[in-house]
Amino acid sequence: MTVERMAAIYDDFVIVEHPVTIEQALKQISGARLLVVRRRGEIVGVCDAHGLLRQLEKGTAELTYSEPFAVVDEEALFQQRPDQASYWLVQNDRGEIAGWLDAVTMENILMKRKLSQDVTELTKDLEAIVDSIYDEILVVDATGTILRVSNRSANNLWG
Repeated sequence: MTVERMAAIYDDFVIVEHPVTIEQALKQISGARLLVVRRRGEIVGVCDAHGLLRQLEKGTAELTYSEPFAVVDEEALFQQRPDQASYWLVQNDRGEIAGWLDAVTMENILMKRKLSQDVTELTKDLEAIVDSIYDEILVVDATGTILRVSNRSANNLWG
């Protein structure tokens, strides 16, 4: 797993068995942001802390969960689209839930990747432009450190 992936995946969740009451869920979710509901070993739903508090206000006894979620492995995680689910539960190699992401975090990560690709492409374009110019180009920063020397300049100065 890459550093980016490890930093992005939240690990503050708790797994409870279905059926569960609101009171039981409140006791279990202390210190976590996501409640994962499991029935006979299979994940059947998720409920975040905010949704749990809304249900408490309504006065319902049994926990309900309707947030769209997906269970994915680490490799498939960043091939998902943010509009596919509200939550992604991330499985490790042993099939255990290792963490989760929400749609906002997923969207931010994908946006960061897109912008990074755009910058890489623009950098390649700029390098091609600089290399095709007939004049010698030497780019330095404010301290005088050489940042970029055009190929023609490098060949003329250093052979």
